[in-house]
Amino acid sequence: MGFLWLLNLALLFVFETSVGDTIGGIPGCGDPATTSAPEDQPKHYAVRTDKNGCKVMVIGTWMTKEDHNLLPPYISKERAPSGKVQLPASCKKNCHGKLKNLPNGTPCREVFGDLRRRRKHIKDGCKVGKCQNGLCVSEERIISCYLPPNITDPRPTHGPLAE
Repeated sequence: MGFLWLLNLALLFVFETSVGDTIGGIPGCGDPATTSAPEDQPKHYAVRTDKNGCKVMVIGTWMTKEDHNLLPPYISKERAPSGKVQLPASCKKNCHGKLKNLPNGTPCREVFGDLRRRRKHIKDGCKVGKCQNGLCVSEERIISCYLPPNITDPRPTHGPLAE
């Protein structure tokens, strides 16, 4: 009988020392193995690939005076202050698997609308914005946009892209 009590105490001692006072963390809360949420993808976009192989998600839209004023001088001299353009639908470009932010101040469009009856037009479906630290920060002004074809372009992407 004494042997059973001794065995019982020994097992209890081993169990208590193996568990210890450490309480495991809740999975996902501050755990270094967790990853951040993926970036929100625009609803609709086309892919434009430049000569360096960088891919940018773009949406077709119309240039506004405000957009034209945000352009770097060497681009604004080349293009009219109105007309069709392809602007980033995301302020990041993918260059061979590496994500890079587009320059701050680049005009962009936040796509929230849906395509109309198998057409490529999105009436009042985009918000006017500009890139800030890799995000398209909208000004809450709404504009129509359209889905352009995917394009491989010989020019590098550096902002607004004329069609």
